[in-house]
Amino acid sequence: MKDKEEILHIDNPSRSIPNVGDVRREAIEAINNWQRVTALRLVEVRSEANADIRISFAIGDHGDPYQFDGNGRILAHAFPPGDGFGGDVHLDDDEYWTNKLTGDPFSQKISLRSIIMHEIGHSLGLSHSDQEDSIMYSFYQYDLVPTLSYDDIFAIQSIYGKRNADLPRSYPTRTTLSTTRKSFLSGTYRPIDYGPTTATEKAFQIPDPCHSSFDAVTAIGQELFAKGDTTNFGSEKPW
Repeated sequence: MKDKEEILHIDNPSRSIPNVGDVRREAIEAINNWQRVTALRLVEVRSEANADIRISFAIGDHGDPYQFDGNGRILAHAFPPGDGFGGDVHLDDDEYWTNKLTGDPFSQKISLRSIIMHEIGHSLGLSHSDQEDSIMYSFYQYDLVPTLSYDDIFAIQSIYGKRNADLPRSYPTRTTLSTTRKSFLSGTYRPIDYGPTTATEKAFQIPDPCHSSFDAVTAIGQELFAKGDTTNFGSEKPW
């Protein structure tokens, strides 16, 4: 597949991470994980009018059919490629976001990079994976460092092809660098998306699978690639 360019706009900072430079860095790092393995190129622009993918924080009823529910259950949602909201990523600003690579189930802090990586996968046309090491797994795992698994790489390359040239590295600067900290509660999960939203379940409780309707669905190996509906992360208030 030939190189494809998507235009990206990062709309606003979060109340949890008020420095827009920190938010931009986490978003760009998340997006570059996808770019490094595909023929896809995402370019940031200042005007949302020209953007194919818009990343923004919102609360409650925010203009699409899938309102957020405050802290605790719905984390985020993303729309698959298409017109209107197509490709957009909405993050619930009532959640406690962190720019650390891993989250913390006790303070309920959610890794911004992990969720953006997952939601961008949906924006690019991916569905959920049943592999626990996949960034596209249905449930947010607090202690999982956000990286792409073989399953993720195979899925995205099936759509956009492989990258033939090195990706130039250009990140916004920031004053302090996040440190990584692994939660001692290994294996705790928050469901990420229910249909068009992302949520949380109680520790060690396996939630119901996500349900969505799609205009087109293609199965490749263990992956489903869907267009025509939104996908989300969701879960109950944990612990």
